[in-house]
Amino acid sequence: MAYRLIFVPKLTRRDSVHSFRIHTLNKSGIELRSSYQTVDDTLFLDGSDWKIVSFTHKEIVLEQIETPQNGYRTGQLFQGTPLINDYVSKEIIKNVPQNKYLLIDFWGTWCKPCISQIPELVNFWKKHKDDIVLISVLHDQQSNIDIAKKIIADNGMDWIHVWDDIKDSKWAKPRGINVYPGFIFVDKDNIVLSSYEGGDIFKLVEETIAAGKQ
Repeated sequence: MAYRLIFVPKLTRRDSVHSFRIHTLNKSGIELRSSYQTVDDTLFLDGSDWKIVSFTHKEIVLEQIETPQNGYRTGQLFQGTPLINDYVSKEIIKNVPQNKYLLIDFWGTWCKPCISQIPELVNFWKKHKDDIVLISVLHDQQSNIDIAKKIIADNGMDWIHVWDDIKDSKWAKPRGINVYPGFIFVDKDNIVLSSYEGGDIFKLVEETIAAGKQ
């Protein structure tokens, strides 16, 4: 596993829901991610799912459960991608560089948060393009590909772009992506460091890249 320690601060109460922050550290003690958790959610640790059976403000008791999950969880081995056929460059990419981090961005022309996040994604790419492979997955109808191409051209999104048929998904649904924009972040050892993350993904990637250069 990529993580070594899960640190759970005391519970807080927000809008009548008990919640906490869970901090995942790697084997060197460097934080890989920090995520928001409620007591009604399940946790994915050590290759299986856990539920919270009891809690106080100082202690949380977990019980292992058998629940099939679709998609990746932090610490899992990344199983690779479908054939990468770039619908912008028309290039078929058979080999993704193994000495870089991999960030997969899931978006759609129908997704307003995805469109509004593009400038941030472009700036992030310009800053870190030497360290990561970036793939944007257009989860959309085929009729919207030309719209996507215009958005890509207008914003200078000069990385890899693949189309994922919204009716016959080969990228998003098999990987458990159901919130957009969605991301999967994979380290150089092919371990998933984050999946489903939205707002803090750029911070996580930047901190991971910086830690790897120390």
